[in-house]
Amino acid sequence: SVQVQATVEPTITFTIAGVPNGGATNFNALGATGCGSEFANTGIDSTATFVNLGLLNNGQPNKVAQLLTVSTNGSNGYAITATSSGRFINPSSGFWLSDGNGGNGLTANDVPAPAVIPANGNAFFGISPCGTDVPTAIWGSAGTTMVAASATVSNPWNTGTNGFYATVASHPSGSVSNALTVVRYGAEVSGTTPAGIYTTILSYVATATF
Repeated sequence: SVQVQATVEPTITFTIAGVPNGGATNFNALGATGCGSEFANTGIDSTATFVNLGLLNNGQPNKVAQLLTVSTNGSNGYAITATSSGRFINPSSGFWLSDGNGGNGLTANDVPAPAVIPANGNAFFGISPCGTDVPTAIWGSAGTTMVAASATVSNPWNTGTNGFYATVASHPSGSVSNALTVVRYGAEVSGTTPAGIYTTILSYVATATF
């Protein structure tokens, strides 16, 4: 009687990559689906660790993107979640841009849901993912450009209790190889938005279920 056995170790690989600015950067051409035919328009390339939304002008939404890639042999898929350090704020003045999900931060995981981008001329900041694994129950239908009237954005910061997050991608079953999600960052100011440098920090976590 001979027993033969082997073990396959659980694995997950998660990478964040920058996206070039301008005409070479149609978000749909990055490999994810449902991103809409639009381009980064800040004049500044993003990197894996830095997104510069450039010079914000009244009535002109600025858009930048990053590419998130996951591979895992987890039998029950994976999820990518995002949390920000707080409002998109000018620390010197304390003034912030309104958050896409209503300006009050997360009160629970994925709550409140992302909100529709306001009309041009209204200050806002938020992120909006696109790709096959983006949960439409949270982010709405795919294929919407970030400046469309129906596009939704969120700034997933919490109200003081640690651990809240927004789910930007979810693959609930089966292993995946190089699953792609594009996260788009957008901001706009009004004519009365105070001058200064505005900032926040986004943290992404990819978790596999084995």
